[in-house]
Amino acid sequence: MVSSPSFVDSLPPYLRTRVTQLQALQQQQDIIHTKLQREIQALQKTYWLQYNPLYEKRFEIIIGHTDPSHGHEPPGIPDFWLTAMKNHPDIGMRINEDGDERALRYLTNIQVEHLEDFDFALVFHFAPNEFFSNLALRATFSYQKEFTGDRPDPLEAKGDHIDWKPGKHLTRHRGGKQASGIRVDIVGTCLFIMVFHTGNDNEDEESEPGSFFDFFSPTAVPAEGDKEEREEREFLLGMDFELAEQFQNELVPRAVEWYTGDARSDDEDEDDADEDDEDEDDEDEVEDSEDDSEKDSEDDSAEDSEDDSEDAEDAEDSDEASRRLRQRQQLQMPQRRM
Repeated sequence: MVSSPSFVDSLPPYLRTRVTQLQALQQQQDIIHTKLQREIQALQKTYWLQYNPLYEKRFEIIIGHTDPSHGHEPPGIPDFWLTAMKNHPDIGMRINEDGDERALRYLTNIQVEHLEDFDFALVFHFAPNEFFSNLALRATFSYQKEFTGDRPDPLEAKGDHIDWKPGKHLTRHRGGKQASGIRVDIVGTCLFIMVFHTGNDNEDEESEPGSFFDFFSPTAVPAEGDKEEREEREFLLGMDFELAEQFQNELVPRAVEWYTGDARSDDEDEDDADEDDEDEDDEDEVEDSEDDSEKDSEDDSAEDSEDDSEDAEDAEDSDEASRRLRQRQQLQMPQRRM
């Protein structure tokens, strides 16, 4: 993290010169690190190509090409991708239980296409269905070409137009409402996204819940315009990229584990392990606190005992002094004559 100019400017001249030299060294390191990330990305692509034959065999098993059905058994693995997606905590929350689930039952495959540098595309293949005429829907995600750090920032995302069949449009709001504005608020750890609509303002009108198929209409960031609106749209674009990267890096490579729920269990186990570590740390702190309290109590008891001993000694000394004083007084008293 580079220090703010105001901080550097506030330094004495001799320190300012040295800090500037350190910043120049950091910039050189960032250039090397960026080169490393590019080479790692290129190396990963060579191995991703080796996955493709395995993915083709997976596809054949899912749709039932390798194991013909017997009797009344359905071919392949019905609802494979729908189940895997629903088991993913972040992807699953994008799927509504009404239209989305019924449409995603026709999903037969998801492919990742690796493009130039860090760019990639997701291709969703569908069997003929009652919702749209597309047999494949493609979403492309492009990144900034120049960057420092581990990954470049998002540049833009594009999705295929969905040819909805009459009466089957899953991303259209009832009452003809169209989104005309977006507001993003972050309060504490909570994220609030509000979409403003124009058109029919009848409060009795119900609007459709968000659809997974909004994924193919990613947020566009205008080149110019209101700064606040641009920042909000950049934030939403980042969320689109985050979801796409979860498909790329988590769901597609480990599809069967998400289908069975094992992948989610592994993630939950990791979370539980982290929580256990935190609990152990808390217990250690409590034990240390209790030990300190016991030690303090023992010290207090010892001090009280010492104080009691000192008080007793003081009392004995006082008694001894009184006895000696009485003796002196007796010696000084004149003797009565008999």
